[in-house]
Amino acid sequence: PDACAGCGVCGLMCSLYHEGEVGPSLSRTVLIRDAFSAEYSVKVCQQCQSPSCYLACPYKDLALCIDEETGVKYINAENCDGCGKCVRACPFTPSNVRLHPVDNVAFKCDLCRGRPEGPICVEYCSMGALRVVSGAERG
Repeated sequence: PDACAGCGVCGLMCSLYHEGEVGPSLSRTVLIRDAFSAEYSVKVCQQCQSPSCYLACPYKDLALCIDEETGVKYINAENCDGCGKCVRACPFTPSNVRLHPVDNVAFKCDLCRGRPEGPICVEYCSMGALRVVSGAERG
């Protein structure tokens, strides 16, 4: 958080990569700006070891899935009915799972699953404020 300048490039690149258009409501990240303290932070899915969102999904392994190789939790939008149970189950505020403003299906960070370069937000953060860490490093 100390390195974040609040520029929002992470969210813009995320929405462009995943949705083909730029818009904060389409990003899988949420930039929190505190105008009074000029402090910024980026909220993104923590890829929990025991994910409440996954456990709440009525279509687990069809709509909300866990990649067998990497352990990444991701949403298969084709099988999501937009019930919102995963959104409500996320223990973080704001929820790291949201409903797509147009398609009305759940969406969340999937660490740019399948992208050889890794998460696009990390690649384009010019301040070096974002990085991928293992559960052990998070503490």
